[in-house]
Amino acid sequence: MPDNAAKVVRVKEHFAVKFGNGISLSEAENMRFLSVNSNVPVPKVYAAFVDRKTNKTFIIMEYIQGDTLQNSYQRLRPLKKPSYAG
Repeated sequence: MPDNAAKVVRVKEHFAVKFGNGISLSEAENMRFLSVNSNVPVPKVYAAFVDRKTNKTFIIMEYIQGDTLQNSYQRLRPLKKPSYAG
């Protein structure tokens, strides 16, 4: 995994963990903020921390069944894709 890469893995039935060096704790705080202050559906964040030994950030969150952004994006017609997205 490259130094700035992030990985998301499902843990059992109800949890997902996002981890890596390219993640900021502010991502978890933003998810918490959105869940309280908007109608945007975001996973519930259970914990977020930086492992001092590896310097990797971990976000433990609710697993939500669905398609990934990458898969959804590939199905969009070219005119619907925002120019700023990869």
